[in-house]
Amino acid sequence: MEKFLQTCFLALLCLIGSTFSAQSKVAESPGADLLHRFAGPTVSPHSGDTHRGGETLSDTFLYSTSHDIDGGPWSVSLSNPWTAVCDLETANCKLETAHWKTGFSLVDDSTSPGQEDSIPSARLEAGRFHLELPAGSAPDTIWVSYWEHFLKEHSDVTPGTRIPLVAETGSFFEGSAGYKSFRWELGDVDAPLTFSIRVGKKQLVRYWTLVPGDQVRMRVDLDAGRSYFSGPSAAFFAAQYEVDRVSAEQRMGFVPLMVTGDLERMLSDSLTALMYDRSRKLPESLYQTMDFLVPGKNESDVLEGYLATPLEDYPLIHKLEALLTGLDGLHREVIIQQAYGETLFNILSKLKLGKPMLLEEPHASRFRELVASLPVASEEYLSPAYLAALYELTLLRGKLSGLPLSQLLQDYPSAVSDRIIGLYVLDRFKRLDGEQADFVEKAMAEVETLWVSQLLSELRQRSLRGALLDTDPLLDRQGNPFDLEALKGKSLVISFWVSGCKFCIRYYQESLRPVFEEFKGREDLVFVSVNADMDTSIWERETNTWRYSHPEMVQLHQDASTGILADYRVGTFPQKMLVDSGHRLFLLTTNQYSPEALADKIRTMLDTPQTYTHP
Repeated sequence: MEKFLQTCFLALLCLIGSTFSAQSKVAESPGADLLHRFAGPTVSPHSGDTHRGGETLSDTFLYSTSHDIDGGPWSVSLSNPWTAVCDLETANCKLETAHWKTGFSLVDDSTSPGQEDSIPSARLEAGRFHLELPAGSAPDTIWVSYWEHFLKEHSDVTPGTRIPLVAETGSFFEGSAGYKSFRWELGDVDAPLTFSIRVGKKQLVRYWTLVPGDQVRMRVDLDAGRSYFSGPSAAFFAAQYEVDRVSAEQRMGFVPLMVTGDLERMLSDSLTALMYDRSRKLPESLYQTMDFLVPGKNESDVLEGYLATPLEDYPLIHKLEALLTGLDGLHREVIIQQAYGETLFNILSKLKLGKPMLLEEPHASRFRELVASLPVASEEYLSPAYLAALYELTLLRGKLSGLPLSQLLQDYPSAVSDRIIGLYVLDRFKRLDGEQADFVEKAMAEVETLWVSQLLSELRQRSLRGALLDTDPLLDRQGNPFDLEALKGKSLVISFWVSGCKFCIRYYQESLRPVFEEFKGREDLVFVSVNADMDTSIWERETNTWRYSHPEMVQLHQDASTGILADYRVGTFPQKMLVDSGHRLFLLTTNQYSPEALADKIRTMLDTPQTYTHP
């Protein structure tokens, strides 16, 4: 029986099964022998809500050939202090000395008397990231999300830590008149951090890396369309900025691609045909006209266009030598990984459209060459972009070869393979049913990295069947604390939802409501509705529409990312939790069942003796 996986993210961004795809279906799990066999895909789209999109693999799929790259001898000589300047329109970056207003190119490798042969050390005192925004448009508070250990920005995986930075008014004494300053003082950091900064709806920084000891001052001049970087680590952060810009430019230059089974029928629509004809008349020097992939007809031609192009010919890799100017050690490694990660991820999104052809020559050989040309990831660090790309590459290779994950990852360092295993397990856990325990146990037997093992251990202790429900009180409609412990002795069906989520509405109306009507007369079963809006007034208003829940259900509220939502990593909606009369977890899942399937699971919970051997 198929189960619709429908997911809705906070901020009213609603999608089914993916942040990219419109809808995905997940078939019944074929088993949990994830480390030793691969039964092929059950259905399509998944990626990891990075993606709950991408390919859906069998739950039995739980390492890649070794890769080599010659990094090349890149160096630069700069004076100190300096400032890196990036134009937001052209995004050209240059370094300016603090003593003269004239600048020189980021790729300038000339030296002057008295200059050092490398950028001065960034490991000065504690880590600092200071951001300046125009006073007229900057808010009073911005939010920084950061991760000591990163697998994916998702509440089910590695949710990270979110902190506020309160503005301080700049002055001419410190050279920041007309700006608000947001100062992030990190103290002693002993490992690289991944961080993002959002100002309102604008993402100023996304998955940048701060290496222990880094100190930088970043000024974003929204009116002039420029970003400036100053301080010992200016060159490193200017390079991260440039990687983002060139990556976006690279995506802009990709040929648009549409998959269609009937091209003639699609173009028979007059408006579609008009738009297509107009695009073909635009200057070829400026625009790429859409290609159409027709399954069974031209996959080979489409693949050829991507596989025939060496990685070093892609703009971001082509510019990598300039981006690495003056960087060494871990700073250099970060930029290399970010560049290859962004590029590879973009390529894989196209290759997956014609994946059956990757088994045929000459595409199979060129695909192997692509894999072999990737840089070796270090034991010390793995950037978010490179991890996401290697993860998608591993899933694709698994689908093509039928090999288990353990074999696909055997040539990777354990720090890399463990991250991929951890991401795979955490990202899929709530889509499994009875196989969750075996799935986690077999993964833990493979993992060596301590923090990944701890994530899996925490998952096992808190979220597996038989775990005691342990969470803080929620809020009832009268504004009083409500402890779920008060319902101990009764089995619970807990439904999590957020206002504006159309899939929450659909799930309730099509599945949960008929099941509630079937069971509402039972004294030993209670239905609980938990809303996750940040504003309780919105919760009150939407609850009264009764589109999300029934008036006879227990109505509770929990602020997003707190309480029970944080304890059980509930960040996508709708979700459900079944708790037995002993107050122990029976099922935590994102799967959206038919009324019959959901009723069957409730009956199984009610009829199952409470004899658990929970770890």
